[in-house]
Amino acid sequence: MTRTFSFSYLLGAWLVALVGLSVAGCASDKSMLSHQLNNVAARDNGYFLAREKLRETETALDKGRVNDYNRVLPLFPTLDSGTVRATRPDLNDIIKKASLPIQHRPGSDWTDDSYLLVGWARFYKMEFDDAVLTFKYVNSTSKDPFAKQEALIGLMRSFLVLKQLDNAKAVSDLLDREVGLTKDAKALFLTRAEYFLQIGEPKNAITQLERAVPL
Repeated sequence: MTRTFSFSYLLGAWLVALVGLSVAGCASDKSMLSHQLNNVAARDNGYFLAREKLRETETALDKGRVNDYNRVLPLFPTLDSGTVRATRPDLNDIIKKASLPIQHRPGSDWTDDSYLLVGWARFYKMEFDDAVLTFKYVNSTSKDPFAKQEALIGLMRSFLVLKQLDNAKAVSDLLDREVGLTKDAKALFLTRAEYFLQIGEPKNAITQLERAVPL
């Protein structure tokens, strides 16, 4: 009698355990599926549209610049009240679209990338202090090495525009300590070249440009 009771008890315990594992597995699957759906929604809705518009805006800024061949050509498009006025509607739209996954899909893998889009839009609107804060936030909170590197490059460019050369140098030194990533290598070399031009070291600037050319 005792043996029968014990076996029935154990069988019941096993069944409870199996049901528990099944429920936990379903919950885990649902959680994973929810995360994947968040990623797709964030990418396809806000992030993708904002990213494409930022690329179009950067292309327009690059094509719209006037080069004076009697002077050293700028490495990046010149920003002024005219460029801000021409691009403000698009830049505001980029911020609006990129903010959607940040606000409504905070658990997605595209949150850091969306913050970067906001940072660059602020940069091109000449809202450099806000851009600095955004890039600093991404660098300090992101676990994605690519996002961190792009944030540091954006931070360095912002400091260069603000003529905060000591801060720009500090960011450049920090990038030296990071693992080198080819994704943003060209942008990094161009940004460093701009730094050396600003501090009056054209030879070092040329070295950086030579590294950027093959990329």
